[in-house]
Amino acid sequence: EARDIVWPVIANDLAYTGQYWNSTGFDLWEEVSGSSFFTTQAQYRALIEGAELAERLNTTCGAACDEAPAVGCFLNSDSYWNGRHHIANINTNTQRSGKDANTMLGANAAFDIAASCDSATIQPCHPRALASFKQWPAMCEDIYYNGNPWYLITLGAGEFLFNAAHQWKAHGYITIDSTSLPFFQDLWPEAKVGTFKRPCSKNPKAPFNVIVEAANRYGDSFLSVAQKYTPADGSLAEQYNRDPPFEPQSARDLTWSYAAFVTAAARRAGEFPPTWVPANLPIPSTCAASSARGTYTPVTAAGAPDLGEVPCAAPVTFRVDARTYYGEDIYVLGGAPSLGNWNVENAQPLTADGYTDARPLWAIDVDLDAAGQTVTYQFVRRQNCGQGYIYETVNRTVDVPACGVTTPTVLEATWTGPVGTPGNC
Repeated sequence: EARDIVWPVIANDLAYTGQYWNSTGFDLWEEVSGSSFFTTQAQYRALIEGAELAERLNTTCGAACDEAPAVGCFLNSDSYWNGRHHIANINTNTQRSGKDANTMLGANAAFDIAASCDSATIQPCHPRALASFKQWPAMCEDIYYNGNPWYLITLGAGEFLFNAAHQWKAHGYITIDSTSLPFFQDLWPEAKVGTFKRPCSKNPKAPFNVIVEAANRYGDSFLSVAQKYTPADGSLAEQYNRDPPFEPQSARDLTWSYAAFVTAAARRAGEFPPTWVPANLPIPSTCAASSARGTYTPVTAAGAPDLGEVPCAAPVTFRVDARTYYGEDIYVLGGAPSLGNWNVENAQPLTADGYTDARPLWAIDVDLDAAGQTVTYQFVRRQNCGQGYIYETVNRTVDVPACGVTTPTVLEATWTGPVGTPGNC
């Protein structure tokens, strides 16, 4: 059942991750379009565990999970690191500080009690994770509801500290380097660069014991804050007001707030999720952009509708030079199911990964489900602020290759038609 029903569902998700991990998207707060540290870290874990699960089920994850080393290289590259802390969001068109709790929450999501503190998965005890913890507020740019505290972040901070302390105890030593030193000096002003082993005795003045105890007290302080501002009925909203009468704010009964309480309490009690980080986790010495074209299958065994015979598809790459303003997007629309069948709400969104001032390129790879046919299509602009769509003034055609062709047909175009203007929102 796991292999025949559950795995095909997971395999489709892994295929999507392997194909689009290097494309921009939105961060966990649904605010910033770009590359998100949290998202990259979650993608890395998904592909690693996907490969391991496939092996256990005597099946294969295919090319999607082979992307894991490239994702790990990106996660550990200086693209996400400025020398002081992790940069939460990159490849954006907005001016952001990069200080954001998403980096701390990502480390919690990657937590493995047995993983080393220098693991490429960026564990809570990783020097860069510790340095970043010292740097961030919730999010410098959080202005909604006046930027009040979030339960999930307050509880997550406590969980992060418990996680790190448990990892130090599991390893039997704490290593402080120049990157993590400022964090440790907050816990213990006498901290200095070096490795401090757990003593045989319970000497409370031993550096190892001092640091672990300080980290646990620090974690408890965050839980105490969350407890103080939890209503008598135990409900947890998204935020709580920092000003009297300290009432809950924003979304009520937020699922993640409750989940954050459960995991923070579990870590404090010494309860850990199953280990997942492989002993050998190679990372390329040089990072390179890559992608594995995904293959997707309707999972009828899990309840997906039976669509009958799925039309044979052939790979086609759509590329168009279209200068846009920030917030405007380009779609391809046409006479095939994978192009929306002329319903603009189902059109394919292009990505601007290769967009530059010199060449405003938008592109997408599509498995066009009309092999051996001629398909008519056009590009469409989706305006911001609910202004609607602007269509090209020309129709284009493509002769889709026959079934079995694996080399993409690349279509180059330049936008033809009116352009949009930013809305006032």
